[in-house]
Amino acid sequence: MIRIFIRLIIAYISIHIRIVFFLMKHFDVTNSLLTGLFADMLLNKLELSIWIRIGIVVVIAIGCFSLQHFFIPARIIISAFSCFICGAIAYAVFKDNKVFSPYIAMIIVAILTGILNWLCWKNRTKTLKMDEE
Repeated sequence: MIRIFIRLIIAYISIHIRIVFFLMKHFDVTNSLLTGLFADMLLNKLELSIWIRIGIVVVIAIGCFSLQHFFIPARIIISAFSCFICGAIAYAVFKDNKVFSPYIAMIIVAILTGILNWLCWKNRTKTLKMDEE
């Protein structure tokens, strides 16, 4: 019984680690989901059905994902926008913290998002160059 429980815990942890690695490798998916999350945060004030909100978030995420793959300027804009979104979320989380300034958290998270975007771009250009050869 204990072996089954330990295997379930290991499987649960490994699934989460694989999801995190996937989102770090394909950061354009993360950017699209962050844009959808930001749209959901804006739609929260409206008294819409949960299914309508989910539908809007999915449409926005798919639209952003499609734009990132077909237009380089859209990818740059959405990448910069995701840095802003992550910084705003960090500010909201640390807003009432007395020890840690929310502005420092906002800057750190925005910089980390920018670095992950840059790494994703760097890996994507390597992949495209290998495909051309």
